Amino acid sequence: MRKRLVWILALVMLLTVTAFAEEDEDFAPMPEDAGAYAGLWKCEDTTAELTWEEEGFRVLIHKDLEDGTAMEWEYSCLYNEDGHSLDAMPTGTCLFLADGDPENSSSVAERYEDGEAVFTLDAEGCLLWQDKKEDAGKDLRFIKTGDPRLEGTWVCGRASMDIVFEEEGYRVFISWSSSAAEVTEWEYSCLYDAGRQALVSLPFGVCTDVVYNEDGDIASATVRYEDGEAAFILDSDGHLLWQDEKEDAGKDMTFEWVPILDMGA
Repeated sequence: MRKRLVWILALVMLLTVTAFAEEDEDFAPMPEDAGAYAGLWKCEDTTAELTWEEEGFRVLIHKDLEDGTAMEWEYSCLYNEDGHSLDAMPTGTCLFLADGDPENSSSVAERYEDGEAVFTLDAEGCLLWQDKKEDAGKDLRFIKTGDPRLEGTWVCGRASMDIVFEEEGYRVFISWSSSAAEVTEWEYSCLYDAGRQALVSLPFGVCTDVVYNEDGDIASATVRYEDGEAAFILDSDGHLLWQDEKEDAGKDMTFEWVPILDMGA
């Protein structure tokens, strides 16, 4: 029942999002070329999360140390179109985390708040961190492991898709209604493929035909297969494409991202 409600709400929001888009754009959108930076990056015991916020990127770097402690750096960066780089403002902070947990304020000690850095991409698409304060990024090459632009709810006709990041991969759940009582569902576990800039599923996707009774409860659930494979790719217009390798269920479908309102707000 919950999935059907999400699907209905998503359709409603799809009809209204265009009308409000111009009013909500108080800040400049992320330049298309800058999209290559957005996402989750990893290099051994160090992770970097790059998120577009308002007019630039927030860069959060976390490094776990062998003794259970950790270091964390945070920068506010502007995108340099000429050099295709992210240039941090001279207000970067560095924290020492005595127990490795940034949420435990009693274990956090600030080392400095005047850090500067530049982030670039090398020829192979790896992220380079040029730390001007203490060269903490020396010899580090980060590989992209996720893209936050893929997360959320997507809709195409009677089909809705929920994408959620879980630990080191993504859960993709698709619900396609053929009638008020009959729904086909697909569920995949996916990893991010930096080369294709796509989510690629592991080869055990599950497809299930679900029938609901008049009360909205599940009357029957029949598994059609458990060896599905698929890829999910953003096109140049920001639409999400579903390349189903099992039965081509996503043929000619282009999913649009829709916001889901918090009804409790």
